[in-house]
Amino acid sequence: MPDLNSTRRIAELMNTPEFRILTGQQQAFLARYIVGGYNAIEACKFAYAGKSTKNAELRAYQLLGNKRLRAVLDLHFRRSAMESLLEDLHIAIKKSLRRDRGLSPDTTKAIEFFEQHAAVEKSRA
Repeated sequence: MPDLNSTRRIAELMNTPEFRILTGQQQAFLARYIVGGYNAIEACKFAYAGKSTKNAELRAYQLLGNKRLRAVLDLHFRRSAMESLLEDLHIAIKKSLRRDRGLSPDTTKAIEFFEQHAAVEKSRA
């Protein structure tokens, strides 16, 4: 679970333009996700009434990958744009390794970029 001292409260997030551009259901999902201890499936069931657990799992996964929702979560967790980019890159590298079952030239370049910039971000922390 994230360090709650380094996060922004939901009331503070609700006043941001990033939060206000979300749909009502997306706002409800994020509010419940944050207040409910980061349980994405329960937040999805709350925001999208009537979802079965299986459908809620899929929808929650999709929602957490949504760029607009991720922007609000970046604010919540106080992640910089570079930290967010590196997280996205990390996920893409893992997917590429599973898909390609090895290191393609593009994946190798991505890993090198990630390692170089992740080290810089760690030194700033």
